[in-house]
Amino acid sequence: MNPASPEILEGRLIAQRKVLAEILVRLGRQDPTLLDALEERSVFRDHEEDPGVVEPSPEFAIEAAVADEFRLIVEAVRRQMDQL
Repeated sequence: MNPASPEILEGRLIAQRKVLAEILVRLGRQDPTLLDALEERSVFRDHEEDPGVVEPSPEFAIEAAVADEFRLIVEAVRRQMDQL
């Protein structure tokens, strides 16, 4: 595998998400509102009435991916906090 293969990149992203989740678990214990604030960012709002009408632009796809990543991180943090 070359250094930029999809598998390598995916593995690195997963590792970074896990590290970030661990940091957020520790911070979330000190500030319970932290996860709520992050969770608000996990919903992409484009203010369209019917988002399925037109093909999404690349910018929309990026913003949707950002929101999805926030959701995945918050879910990981909540799972870890529930296990404690």
